[in-house]
Amino acid sequence: MNKMKETNKEEKIKVPFGLHIVGFILYLIFLIGINLNYFIFQKGFKTWVFGLLFLYFAFKGASDAYRENITKKDKGNPVVSYIFYFMIWIIASCLFAVLFASYGWVEKVVHAIDFIIMGVALWGVYSLTQNKFSKSKTYAYIIGLLSLFVLIGAYNYTFYILMDIPGQVEFEELYPDFEIYEDEFIAIKYPEYVTPAEPTQDFIYKVFKTKKESENDLFEDNLIIIFADSEGAKLDELTTLSLQGMEENNLKILSQEETLLLDNSAKKIVYQYDYDIGTTPYKIKVLMINTLVDGIFVSLQYTAEENSYEKYLLDMNKMIETFRVY
Repeated sequence: MNKMKETNKEEKIKVPFGLHIVGFILYLIFLIGINLNYFIFQKGFKTWVFGLLFLYFAFKGASDAYRENITKKDKGNPVVSYIFYFMIWIIASCLFAVLFASYGWVEKVVHAIDFIIMGVALWGVYSLTQNKFSKSKTYAYIIGLLSLFVLIGAYNYTFYILMDIPGQVEFEELYPDFEIYEDEFIAIKYPEYVTPAEPTQDFIYKVFKTKKESENDLFEDNLIIIFADSEGAKLDELTTLSLQGMEENNLKILSQEETLLLDNSAKKIVYQYDYDIGTTPYKIKVLMINTLVDGIFVSLQYTAEENSYEKYLLDMNKMIETFRVY
């Protein structure tokens, strides 16, 4: 009977609407702050459904915590309780969303570890605030915001330390023996035997050619950079279209996997095809890495004769590693 009365009393306590607004704003700031927003927009309907579902549980769990804090007359601040439980649900939703992201398993594990650490850290902050601070709403909001930004900073720091993403290394520190090509849109480093060249086709932004093996060599191994408007298409959709086009043109797909380019989720595809220059047949092997940056399709493609592909592969990967977009 007493439990029923306590439950009815909790249900009558109204959570201030402004607190829900604060929670939603924290949600948006958190997603953008940890750069998790890009794959949420890219993964489509499924992720939006899960995102909204977790948002509902965040509002419900936080509201219940707020009411329970008042009903039981805990020492802590009910506003702090609301913010804490809301942020715990945010972290849980991000952890779950990582499983649907275009990451490899290593990246998934690293992200998961980060979110778990964040949840434990947040629990510690919550325990501290509930015991040490007054019931002032001002304190509650300050604590919530400080915790939020500390978590964002900790996430970004640990992610880049654990993953050792080249994109976070100073450009000048990467391969100091390489030459630098830079214009108003891109920067990239290249070895001395590679020469920047202007493309002969409109869809190619820049070409980097290797030296010919001999005077009789008609095919120049190269790395090309392509920019194109994605027209709203998602990376998975563009990749599917590329693979379909390759199959229709009898290109042999050797491998495909997830990777990173410009700190964004990317698709790496290696394929092979036959090509004739005059009467001379060539077997060509291509490494293609595609990603999306602010709605722009970015593709780096290393193309070489099959017998020289491995010879230049290490340096071409280093070039890709140094690639920057302004």
